Amino acid sequence: MLEAKAYFDRVSDQLPGDAEARATALAAAEAAGLPTRRQEAWHYTDVARLLKNPDSAAALPVDFGSLDPLMMTFTNGRAEALPEATGLTLAPFETDAEMAEGAVLNYNAALAQDGLRAEVSGALTQALVVTTAGDAPTHLHHK
Repeated sequence: MLEAKAYFDRVSDQLPGDAEARATALAAAEAAGLPTRRQEAWHYTDVARLLKNPDSAAALPVDFGSLDPLMMTFTNGRAEALPEATGLTLAPFETDAEMAEGAVLNYNAALAQDGLRAEVSGALTQALVVTTAGDAPTHLHHK
């Protein structure tokens, strides 16, 4: 179902950041295995279903323009220009690629081409909307 090691071997030389840290994160993820519904934090999430390719034609277009939000777009898995706002700190993945708790976060640390860590301190006056564009498969992880 998940062929992360084979994928990593094919693309590891093209991934940004520390290759050794990525390999360590992948090993930790493979050792832990994917989370199951028996784990409390994943009780309501069927990971096997999420790994199936979604029908992108079923996704409806949404116009966020009327909200005047801060927009963050990943095009083919690559982050575009980062928005700026008081109380919002955005860091590109490659500057924050540390091993994390849990297999899913470690798979992200090992295999993601680009990503974004968003920290909000206080209250934002605008919503932060993260969207994807392009033909490459994309996964958004919120924590």
